[in-house]
Amino acid sequence: FGLGAAIDISGPRMIAGAPNDSTLAPACGTATLYANAYGRWTKEATLPPLSAAPYANFGASVGVDQDIAIVGAPGIEAAMLYQHINGEWAHRATLRVPNGQRTRGFGQSVAIHGDTAVVGANGAVFVFENLSTTCGLAAKLATPDRRSGFGHAVSLWEDVLVVGAPGTN
Repeated sequence: FGLGAAIDISGPRMIAGAPNDSTLAPACGTATLYANAYGRWTKEATLPPLSAAPYANFGASVGVDQDIAIVGAPGIEAAMLYQHINGEWAHRATLRVPNGQRTRGFGQSVAIHGDTAVVGANGAVFVFENLSTTCGLAAKLATPDRRSGFGHAVSLWEDVLVVGAPGTN
């Protein structure tokens, strides 16, 4: 199923994506969370996509920060937020390209830190803030050169955002 196609770790939690998992539909995908207790990793939950859309590639990108996880599904142009509440992982919100803006690959990369999430697309990066309440779009960073690969990879730590553009020097 490709478990581990994308991975992230934060403290005692790890998340691994399996974007080609076809349990629900062809290449629909899943993401699995693991918890570390006393040096031993155990499966905490498997997050299924909200819909069984074929080729959603849910789990193509993943991120976790303490009790919040984000999972990219570029096949359906979305990223889903999950929150650990009362011992269970629950869907918190679905992030999409705002206001009908056209882009390709939204969800191909994701990162999360604190109350901020970043979602990459082909040629653009979207920054969402206030994840615990409104999940509002705070910024869109874009390049006119779609061949640059800008947004292919993202990483976020505190107030520092790093964006990969493998098609440039």
